[in-house]
Amino acid sequence: MASSEEAPLGWVQRPNASNFSVTLLVFSWALLPVGFMVMFLIFNRYPEHRFPLSMATVGMLVLTFFTGVGQRQSALRDGRVLLCATMLATTAVTVVGLRGLGLDEYWWVSFACVLGCVPMLFVAMSHLSSCTAPGLERPWPVKVAVPVDCLPGWRMVSATWTQGEMAWSNQHGVVSVLYGAMDDDRPVLRMEAFAHGASLPLSDFGDVDWQRWASAVQADGEDE
Repeated sequence: MASSEEAPLGWVQRPNASNFSVTLLVFSWALLPVGFMVMFLIFNRYPEHRFPLSMATVGMLVLTFFTGVGQRQSALRDGRVLLCATMLATTAVTVVGLRGLGLDEYWWVSFACVLGCVPMLFVAMSHLSSCTAPGLERPWPVKVAVPVDCLPGWRMVSATWTQGEMAWSNQHGVVSVLYGAMDDDRPVLRMEAFAHGASLPLSDFGDVDWQRWASAVQADGEDE
């Protein structure tokens, strides 16, 4: 196996292209209505604005979530991100449900759910933004199937090239994903791990048999 600084045969390193500046900006704006909610709790004023404020805050938090998740393929495979998504969805249903059923006396439930989403969203987005390890990329003919037996422990979604998730794994506590993408009208395979650092995290991709993969590609006459 290659070292953590080298790409396997046929692959090249691809720098992490995520930029969470927009996510940070939206999150900072989302904290503004959160601050008003805290003031409403302290001073117990303007009861008619409690549910509208809760719904506006949920909307801002959901927007923050999607600006972050949208930058990483299969981000919902990560436990922190999935837990945050579940909490946001539950909160949105709770706030709308209480409002729709006219249960205004339970406004504090909506406040508790919304405020509880803030730290979970921070943890999820902080984790995603810190996963800066580079990935791998290689050209791939769309008619050639991925050698599934070279990916032990991975869960296959599609063995043939498709634009989007093709396989994923969660080994050693790190989520890795194999997906298809277009690079200047050329189909490529990309492999990324939600890992920290600036070096290539080959060990976090699980037990991929890189040599067998290279041999399989050469046998098909597709090696670059």
